[in-house]
Amino acid sequence: PSLYNGAKRAVGFTWMPLLRNLGIGFGVLIAAPVAMVLVCITLVGIPLSILTLMVYIAGLYFAKIFLGAMIGEAILQRPSLNTQDSLVALLVGLAVYFVAVNLPFAVGPTLHFIAFCIGLGAFGYLLVMPVHDNV
Repeated sequence: PSLYNGAKRAVGFTWMPLLRNLGIGFGVLIAAPVAMVLVCITLVGIPLSILTLMVYIAGLYFAKIFLGAMIGEAILQRPSLNTQDSLVALLVGLAVYFVAVNLPFAVGPTLHFIAFCIGLGAFGYLLVMPVHDNV
């Protein structure tokens, strides 16, 4: 529950957290593979690079979930009071997300890239900033 609530706070509902996460996500998307290859040059860096690759892949997976939680909360326009409300918001948000990224022509892939960067930025932000669950 604290990771889910922290993810909702990290993605945010205003422009500043969204733009912050977009920038962080784009930076992580580009810089992490380059850094992994550079660290892999040394013998000690190979396990570190493999560990970083695992965290990177987890971030790529959780990016959709973080953004789906935020979209669901925004559509339902009410805070999640219990686990059932959180799951309903996540289901609604992921349904909207998958419909949006499967739009034809350049609309779907563009939305997918932007959403991917925002979600990856939220994951990176959560790795750096501690999660305080006040509920």
